[in-house]
Amino acid sequence: SCTPHGDRIRYRSDRVHRGVAGARFVGEYGPIGAPFAAASGSLEHFLTERYCLFTTGRDGGPRRGDIDHVPWPLQPADWAVETIDMTRLVDVTLDGGRNWHQARIDGPSLPKALHRFYLEFDWDGSELLLQSRAHDETGYVQPTKDELRAVRGTNSIYHNNGIQTWHVMANGSVENVEIS
Repeated sequence: SCTPHGDRIRYRSDRVHRGVAGARFVGEYGPIGAPFAAASGSLEHFLTERYCLFTTGRDGGPRRGDIDHVPWPLQPADWAVETIDMTRLVDVTLDGGRNWHQARIDGPSLPKALHRFYLEFDWDGSELLLQSRAHDETGYVQPTKDELRAVRGTNSIYHNNGIQTWHVMANGSVENVEIS
């Protein structure tokens, strides 16, 4: 949705398609200067004064359509992003990585920030090997410890973000274990 917000425009988009992770973008932009006409040969002119449209026809071949319009007025603007979590998600496994389930993320998803996430399930009292892995906005998936060691070696002391495993025992006690 696009809605006026004082002299600014507030924009919100929610992805709610079935079968894919939910996502949200919320931001706003507004003018910070007077309108102007782009000078011929400038970057602004190059980016905004395109007078043709390219597409494909029903036969799959290229089509070009000419566009006739007066030059668009431009205006300096600033923008602010409140929420951007278009591709981030967290997976959780209860069986040491054999089966992964998408978790529900609580609150805004911001770059390089901690996230609270949940996976609702009925625990039957059996032992679990609990792990989680994060996906960031670039598509990077948090590696296993073995994958991390293959890239960085065994003596790396920086950014050891390999997946951690928590052994949940039948009596409810928990300990950190390594299964790689």
